[in-house]
Amino acid sequence: MAADGPRGAEPERPLVMTDRGRLTLVPPQLPLLPTADLKTSEVLLRRAHHVLAWVMHFYVHTMPVDIMEIHIPPTITVPLLQVCAQLQLPPVVTYS
Repeated sequence: MAADGPRGAEPERPLVMTDRGRLTLVPPQLPLLPTADLKTSEVLLRRAHHVLAWVMHFYVHTMPVDIMEIHIPPTITVPLLQVCAQLQLPPVVTYS
């Protein structure tokens, strides 16, 4: 067993008060994913587009319904928009 807690336990994240008076967990800070290595393969770019767009849709659709403005974190938007620019596709999930 590690000194920092039981195996599989999530590290504690602080609670903050939102502007609407609700308590929420502070999301973990994730690094920006580099996309430079993907530019050599269209297959990798298309897979990255699919995964990142799906993550963005999941993020948006799991927000509480009373939130009027949704701010998507740069850890999702920056790599997605870079991949979209390379593929000349919109940043949405499409199956056409």
